[in-house]
Amino acid sequence: MRNVPFQDPMNRGARVAGWIYLPLHVVAIPLLLGTVLYLLTGDIPSEITANVWYYLVGLTFVFVTMWGFLRRSFHVLVERLSFCCMSLLAAYAVDVVLSLALRLGMAVLGDLPEPNNEAVLALAGADYKRMFAVAVLMAPVVEECLFRGVLFGAIRGKNRFLAYFVSVVVFSLYHVWQYALVDQNPMLLLGALRYVPVSIALAYCYDRTQSIWTPIFFHMFINTLSLSVMTAT
Repeated sequence: MRNVPFQDPMNRGARVAGWIYLPLHVVAIPLLLGTVLYLLTGDIPSEITANVWYYLVGLTFVFVTMWGFLRRSFHVLVERLSFCCMSLLAAYAVDVVLSLALRLGMAVLGDLPEPNNEAVLALAGADYKRMFAVAVLMAPVVEECLFRGVLFGAIRGKNRFLAYFVSVVVFSLYHVWQYALVDQNPMLLLGALRYVPVSIALAYCYDRTQSIWTPIFFHMFINTLSLSVMTAT
């Protein structure tokens, strides 16, 4: 299948809702969810419980406001299944090559902080089943609809490079900013560099196939692989 011009499959209503929810998901809900759960239950929630609720809220939002977008994207996936599968393999190659380049850079500059991986490993050790559900089943759907569907898709039709740049920067910082804030250590933001390769690969999946399910499945695969490797070592 030849490349075709990018045609944003998300309608205006879903995009407006996504733009409203995106800053809530990235900033407001992570800061306020623990307090809200405490007021509702009278107990301080565990980190894994807070994560489950965080992504349940996100999934509810996505399924209510973006069901049509998900359905249309699924039809595209089915119609172009072989092409989407080849794009997944190509995205994995992109991720591997860029990750190797990052590791070479780290060998020169020193190790990057990885607060998110440390947190995920701790949560997986405490409750692997719920952490697997969050990382592999819930987070990819929510994050791909927001960061690729809403953010990347809105910019892609105007400027391809800018779409990649903005979505990669925001998605990468999304994984580390809370740790930098809580620890009051801005150096932890350097850990965002660890997410640049996979961020580019995920954007490539969506850009190439124009089906949000392609980066969703790739995201699920990468998180499964990462979780397996972290818990095995």
